[in-house]
Amino acid sequence: MATVIAILVAVFADRYAQYVPGERLIAGLRSSAWLNTYLFKLTNLLDKLGIKQNYLVALTTFLPLCIALLLLKLLFGLLFGTIGTFLFIVIALLYFLGNRYVEPNLTEFVLVHETSFGVLFWFSILGPTGALLYWFLVVSKQSLVVMESSNSSLHVAFVKLHALAAWIPARITGFLYALVGNFSPGFKAWMGCASNPSKQSSQVLQECGEAAVDAATAGDDVRLVARAFVAWVVLSILIVIFK
Repeated sequence: MATVIAILVAVFADRYAQYVPGERLIAGLRSSAWLNTYLFKLTNLLDKLGIKQNYLVALTTFLPLCIALLLLKLLFGLLFGTIGTFLFIVIALLYFLGNRYVEPNLTEFVLVHETSFGVLFWFSILGPTGALLYWFLVVSKQSLVVMESSNSSLHVAFVKLHALAAWIPARITGFLYALVGNFSPGFKAWMGCASNPSKQSSQVLQECGEAAVDAATAGDDVRLVARAFVAWVVLSILIVIFK
């Protein structure tokens, strides 16, 4: 039950953080800009150690963050007991939902999935570590150091890992777009995507979103995404309860 409440608190805080006093400070605290420096230093160190296998490099850059997250959880628990664990979950989920460092020119259907829906799915499955996982893959694959031409193979590895992590939640999101939008055309588009498992998750999201939108109503894409967000929160809570 504590995790369910934590999800609701974090989601509510994420939705309204931009409207509270000091929102720039909050945005700064939720920034992921530091990850590029972290990846730059660690990949250089791994290169000097002779570790060049791309998937091993990706795993090695992820593990210290997992350890840091675990230590933070233990610290909050030691300092504040049960309340501390609850606060840790809220703060961690709020931070990972705060990712705004995404690829340029993403449509609303893809953008909200990358910054929210994917994070919620993996959080509901693996807890804060799952949220960290999806956040890390989204941010890392487009970080400056990974995007360098000299690291093209590492970039490909991160893209493939992200595609693997996005495959299930993207298809759930596509179905939710149909469920909370124009169901008949949305579901038809989703079935077409489901019959092609190799289709990129971004294409699934875009096609299902466009099909479920009422094109005659201005701004319906934003409203569709908002309804899908509510559906994802409910789904995440149900996964947490019944898993």
